[in-house]
Amino acid sequence: GVVASNAIDSNAMQSESDDANGLRILRFASGAALQAQLVIAADGAQSVVRDAVGINSQEREYDHHALVATVKVEKPHKQIAYQRFSKTGPLAFLPLNSLEDLESTEGEVGHYCSIVWSQKSEQAAALANLNDVEFMAALQIAIESRLGKVEQVFDRKMIPLAQRHASSYVAPMLALIGDAAHTLHPLAGQGVNLSFADAKAVFDEIYRAEQRQLPIGHQSVLRRYQRQRRTHNAVAIAAMKGFKELFELQHPAAVVTRNMGMRVFDGLSFIKRPLMRIAAGDFS
Repeated sequence: GVVASNAIDSNAMQSESDDANGLRILRFASGAALQAQLVIAADGAQSVVRDAVGINSQEREYDHHALVATVKVEKPHKQIAYQRFSKTGPLAFLPLNSLEDLESTEGEVGHYCSIVWSQKSEQAAALANLNDVEFMAALQIAIESRLGKVEQVFDRKMIPLAQRHASSYVAPMLALIGDAAHTLHPLAGQGVNLSFADAKAVFDEIYRAEQRQLPIGHQSVLRRYQRQRRTHNAVAIAAMKGFKELFELQHPAAVVTRNMGMRVFDGLSFIKRPLMRIAAGDFS
């Protein structure tokens, strides 16, 4: 079977492969053990499983922190996401369908957004130190009041941003997916799309293995998964690094060229639409 390791919450874990029986074994400090034909490590950027099997990851700090929160806004978002780029980093307002955990009342549907405000570390710290009223005022100015007044803010957090990429996505009877394999700057919201594509690829390979009557943790299965995903994700990581650096350029000539290029791209639907499909994980 498959063990999805996002359910694993242990910093004292050892991993070993039983090659003779085709099993991956996870052992915990409590003495408990799990074994499976395939372990899928989906336990985040600080992956315990990745570290336990000794897979290294290249890491580079962005010198950015993300301020994340849920906000209530005056105007309905109408399922439209907004993003604004500033000299110190991008701000995204992402529409939420509902907010059951905050007990939203009838008539408030469409007034809640998740925000991701990526700022240089110094500016992020200053914003994090504002009280809620000051923070909402700064947020409303930053998004140019596109959704009217920012009325409430919930669950504010500040998260350091770093680029990470695992040197390998696989080990015997084990596959890394999502943030356990890669993290990138959230300025284009590609992290979740890449993670969904990882999950689809690994489960497609599991299905293919079953059709071929191979063990689902077979080396050929894992190699095919890695070939599909690692190069594609490396290109996406490099692209996000390039976009971040592009929008940080402040030389007047660079700003004019960048803005003209974005306007031209926005008008070329025959190019924009295929790229949007690819960004959403649709490679058909």
